[in-house]
Amino acid sequence: MSQPLPPQLLAALGRAERRLPEISAQAVERYAQSSPHYGEGFTTEHVYPVMARNCRIFGQFLLRGAAGANEDAQTQLDTLAAAAQDRAEDGLPVTDLVDSYLMIVDMICQAVLSEVSAADSAGVGALLEGMFAQARRAVYTVSDAHQQEFEAVGTETREAARDLVRELISGRPGAELAQRLGTRVAPAYVVLALHLGEHPAEPAADEVGRRIAGRRKARRVQQEIRRTLGGDVLAALERDEGMVLIPADPGPSTAWLTTIQAMMPRLEAVAGATVRGGVSAAAATADLPRAAALARNLLNLVRARNDPGALGVLDNLLVEYQLAQPTDARTSLLRVIEPLTPFPELVETLQLYFDNDFNRRRTARVLQVHPNTIDNRLAKIADLTGTDPRSSRALMLLGSALTLANLNLPGA
Repeated sequence: MSQPLPPQLLAALGRAERRLPEISAQAVERYAQSSPHYGEGFTTEHVYPVMARNCRIFGQFLLRGAAGANEDAQTQLDTLAAAAQDRAEDGLPVTDLVDSYLMIVDMICQAVLSEVSAADSAGVGALLEGMFAQARRAVYTVSDAHQQEFEAVGTETREAARDLVRELISGRPGAELAQRLGTRVAPAYVVLALHLGEHPAEPAADEVGRRIAGRRKARRVQQEIRRTLGGDVLAALERDEGMVLIPADPGPSTAWLTTIQAMMPRLEAVAGATVRGGVSAAAATADLPRAAALARNLLNLVRARNDPGALGVLDNLLVEYQLAQPTDARTSLLRVIEPLTPFPELVETLQLYFDNDFNRRRTARVLQVHPNTIDNRLAKIADLTGTDPRSSRALMLLGSALTLANLNLPGA
């Protein structure tokens, strides 16, 4: 402050400081009644020793700083910063922390004003200005300390969750990691394998920008997963892929499937990018390696689909899954339709012929050609492939070959 405060206002600050124990007790009570973080059962005994002490220290920082004589300012700030880090470790949101500090500022300002008589009110504006300057300094310090610790705790938690997911899907028990994470390994899980497409900001940015956009995308997806499926979900998400373990009952119920299917389009919306998934249930933790491998395979079968939030489910992909297995027959099956490659109109006709349940007139309408043209093309397909699409065996053979080709599998 450029001008020293008059003696009467300095005396008012001193009287307000002597009231800090009373103000601190009232602040703790008010916080106990309004805190949305600690929930039902919260009482002043939980935080009184710490919060009351920090309230007094903050009050001293405000009042002595406004008076222009505070040799302990840095020590006070260090104490408040350390307390903010503890609150971050408790999981207290920074908004709640800042709100509690603003509440204390209001209570202390009211106390100071009550100590100032009307005759001594000159200079109150400068006094309050000094207090608010001290408050800004303190709030910046505690919120910065909180944010750094909150990010560190969040990073540690995410890494522990990733490690636990990797342990479990590798067939290891993961008990030690679960204890470190403060959770229990569930008796059974549903495994959700995810692929996250590029957000528009990723290819447009430099490498740092790509990493930031990718992390933001993965964080939003994880937040939506937790909002939908609960806080016990274990997620290991990267910029472009991830594995999610959802606690489930060991029984045969598939009630979880409807929830996950409804969630998938929302994941795509919050990600701002394509999201595809494959899902499989593990009846026990020992079954997780098999379920994880199946979920990845099912994900690969739907990755190329245009359906928003497409989800691979084995019961819906029985033929595709069987055809996708790496057998000697797979390569030979693709060779069945290889002679059609130079004739895209024949491939399109054959695909639509299947899509329209072998109805040549409906197929002709879609292609806007005469039904006789469809007959001519089917005859040409029979000549080129040696397999007549109007016979039952050829329908199975050509349909399987088309399905396999549409899967666009690596090495196929």
